[in-house]
Amino acid sequence: MNIRSKAYFYILLYLTAVITPLIAVIIFNPETEEGFFDNLGMSFALLGFTILSLQFILSSRIKWFERPFGLDIILRFHRAMAIFAVFLLLIHPLLLSAGSRGFSLLYGLNVSPFIWTGRGVLILLLIIIFISMYRVTIRMDFQRWLRVHSTLAIIILLGGFIHSFFTGMDFEKFPMKVIWILLLAQALFFYIYHRKFRLKRLHRSVYQVVDVVQESHNVYTLKFQPSKGAEPLQYFPGQFHFITLHREENQPVEEHPFTISSSPSQKDIISSTIKFSGDFTSTIHKTKPGHKVLIDGAYGRFSYTLFPDENKLVFIAGGIGITPFRSMLHHMRDTHAEKEVRLIYSNRTQKDIVFLEELNELEKETFPNLKVTYFLSNPGENWKGQTGKLNGERIKELCESDFHSLSFYICGPPGMTDKLASELQRSGIHYSQIHLEKFSF
Repeated sequence: MNIRSKAYFYILLYLTAVITPLIAVIIFNPETEEGFFDNLGMSFALLGFTILSLQFILSSRIKWFERPFGLDIILRFHRAMAIFAVFLLLIHPLLLSAGSRGFSLLYGLNVSPFIWTGRGVLILLLIIIFISMYRVTIRMDFQRWLRVHSTLAIIILLGGFIHSFFTGMDFEKFPMKVIWILLLAQALFFYIYHRKFRLKRLHRSVYQVVDVVQESHNVYTLKFQPSKGAEPLQYFPGQFHFITLHREENQPVEEHPFTISSSPSQKDIISSTIKFSGDFTSTIHKTKPGHKVLIDGAYGRFSYTLFPDENKLVFIAGGIGITPFRSMLHHMRDTHAEKEVRLIYSNRTQKDIVFLEELNELEKETFPNLKVTYFLSNPGENWKGQTGKLNGERIKELCESDFHSLSFYICGPPGMTDKLASELQRSGIHYSQIHLEKFSF
């Protein structure tokens, strides 16, 4: 089964799982005395809870499930489905109130504990959606958000199960009870897998830091090597991984995603190039050779090797978004890949350009056929390259007559990535010719 067939199969499998409880209700409980609003409200609840229970497999980083899509795509889908499920579950009590239950269902105090449980679940759902959408605005650091999110998710799952199992009339039928218990069981399995078994597997292949290289005033490259007996990480150029650094006692032990900036042709060394951008990354320079590292990966589909029919490529990088392109360019050089590549690299100032000398040297190589264009939005007096903001029109000018036949790879700040992708599509580039890398999960 090829990768596209697998993608269609997993989508069909997901959709089947989502609608199975609704189909089961129709089969096992075809006759009902409930009115339209009651039936619609209960259907929304069935659909909403089913989607929430399947969220755990979407976020568990199962590689066979991730491979056809890329983890970044799956996690953004995970977020969108969470919002959709919350919408369904919020509408659920309103529809029941408009039906036979009456509006006292929403505010009445003399209700069963299971109704109170449902109300609590709805409040927690609103909280988890709010902190997920506005984490940066409320200044909640990533690790704290992750802990709160994971804790609330399992409480919501259990609370939603208890509420629905003991209040829903559909669950008087034995087959429906079995389906609901299976949904709960699979969610708990993937939750435990992600929190326990995955970590245990990572501890069996510990890496260590072998070098720390300062690339610019606020960017460092960490180089890792597998410990004796550990298998080297298998990855495509351009993919990313999650790393957990174990350093001195006063340094944070946190898991974060970073692009792999090395090439798979470097058999024993894997590296990530990291910019100061938060509490954790601002301590990267304190990492030392000998520190232990856990690596989970590799993930993503942002790699030219996964699209072998594309031969004329445009790499568009913003700031630290150069890292996957560095990996791909080195791989092209080492494997003598006959590709034509135009790299358009945008930064604020010249001192922000990462790998400047290295990119200039790669431009002189036979493989790939590389041409680099630098953009600076705040150039100095002696700067002789392109200036100003990068946009679709300027990209089109640089690409000249080949524009509509090229494949575009974009990696940078989320705002820049989305803006350029939209502008390219408005200029006539088909969405299948545009590949994005975004860490704004």
